[in-house]
Amino acid sequence: MASKVRAEIEFSEDILISLKESKEEFVQNIKLYAATELYKRKKLSLGKAAELVGMPRLEFADLLSKSQIPVLDLSAQELKREIASAKERA
Repeated sequence: MASKVRAEIEFSEDILISLKESKEEFVQNIKLYAATELYKRKKLSLGKAAELVGMPRLEFADLLSKSQIPVLDLSAQELKREIASAKERA
């Protein structure tokens, strides 16, 4: 397991009041927004994005799906290759 890195952000308490969120909720939402955006931009894999948020991969995939963010974003050609590969392993 890789060592952890700590990052800090500074913000006005007014932000929390405006959002009606606790500091913990705000931090978790920032992680979620970052992980989602990094996944959409293909900077992080599904597993790594889920790790950033601190949730199981399938739970993160379900969350993406509910937000209408494609979890499997394969071209037709890539999908055919994946199916062929799966058939070969079966």
